[in-house]
Amino acid sequence: MKRISFILFLLSFSLFTACSDDDNANEQEDDSSELTGTLTGDWNLTGLTASDGTLNTTVEGQAVSLSYTAIGKDFNTEVSFSESPNVVTSSGSFTTEVTFSFFGIEESQEVPGQEFAIVGTWSLEGDQLTILNTTTSEERIATVTTLTDTTLIFEIEIDENLEDSTLFEGFDLTGTITGTVVYTLTK
Repeated sequence: MKRISFILFLLSFSLFTACSDDDNANEQEDDSSELTGTLTGDWNLTGLTASDGTLNTTVEGQAVSLSYTAIGKDFNTEVSFSESPNVVTSSGSFTTEVTFSFFGIEESQEVPGQEFAIVGTWSLEGDQLTILNTTTSEERIATVTTLTDTTLIFEIEIDENLEDSTLFEGFDLTGTITGTVVYTLTK
C-alpha cells in the first residue's frame, strides 16, 4: 500500500505542475467565437479535472501501469493576469480527489493542500496561452477553449518522460505520464 500511496502522491503532484508537450498531437481548431473576452484581471479557480491519464513506470524493478482521473474541490485560489508587461501570478490551494485503476483495483484518495503558485509571464496567440514560470523556467502551453468576460477554460496536455521531468527529482523513476487537465476560472 505504501507503493500505491507514493505513486498517487507523485501522480497528483504532476497533474498540477506538469508542462505541456510543445508538439501537441491533438491540435484543435481555433474557435474564435468562444474567445470573446479579455484575459487581464483577477480570476478564481473554480474547476479542475484530469482525464485520460496514464502513468507507466517501474517501481523496485516491477513494471507498473495505472490509469487515473482527478477532480479538484475546495478551491481557494486566485490567478491574476496583467498587461504591459504581461505578468501572471497566482496563489492559493485546493483539494484533489484522484481516482486510479491499479492492477484492476480502483482506488480514490483525496490530496489536500495542492498549491497553485505561478509567477511568470504570459502571451495569448489565437487559442494558445503560453505561460513562462520565471521561478522554475518552465514553459506551459495551454489551449483556451472558452474566454468570455466571466469565464476562462483552458486545457493542458501532459506528455512527459519521468526521467526528464523536474517534478520527480530525487526519485529513481523511469517511464511516462500522460493525460489532459482542464482548468476553469471565473471572475
